[in-house]
Amino acid sequence: MKLSKLSETGLSQLIGTIQLVLIIFLIGYVLNLNTQLSRINKKLAGITTAGKKTPDRVVINPDKQSPVLGPDDAAVTMTIFSDFECSFCKVFATEIFPELKSKYVDKGLIKVNFRHLPLAFHKNALMAAEASACANEQGKFWALHDYLFKNQSMLSTPLIDQWASTNKLDTARFKGCIIDHKYTSKIEKDIAEAKLAGLEGTPAIVINGQLTMGARTYEHFADLIEKELSKACADCKI
Repeated sequence: MKLSKLSETGLSQLIGTIQLVLIIFLIGYVLNLNTQLSRINKKLAGITTAGKKTPDRVVINPDKQSPVLGPDDAAVTMTIFSDFECSFCKVFATEIFPELKSKYVDKGLIKVNFRHLPLAFHKNALMAAEASACANEQGKFWALHDYLFKNQSMLSTPLIDQWASTNKLDTARFKGCIIDHKYTSKIEKDIAEAKLAGLEGTPAIVINGQLTMGARTYEHFADLIEKELSKACADCKI
């Protein structure tokens, strides 16, 4: 009887010890996991803030081959460096830019230049950039711009071919332009200018020399535009 009680006591102690060891192991595992997650979050933060360590003001040279909206003599110029496969670029293009266009571009208050900055790790970005440059040749850049961003998850040559066939393009000319890589040098020029200005991420939006990285709020861009308009003309009606 005593032996049985001793055995039960020893077993209980053994189980308690094992439970304690397991608890200590789990605590250590959780702490290590938290440390790893913290490191990952820091790396992700570094990626999402890429390009933020750039000068507040940059100089972008005019480019006659770039797609444009708005009057040439506008007091404010917005230059957009973008990548059709960039998720933050999609947010800017589909949620922020339409409002800016309606309030400022359509009223002739600002001019918009689109410049290409396809990032190397986006496998379809360069193809999409070349296609959009070819569409620009036929006056259809902004239509394809909107279509590509709305269908960003499906970017492909067949998707673009389908769009071209239903949007009254000269499809033979359009496809030939893409196959010949007619605008590769133009896109490379945009990339080189972006690098020269210290732009490493997208979207990079330059408003009269003032640089904003990322898809900030509509209010942020509207505030910058209005400040620049007020500097240029006190009588501008916004």
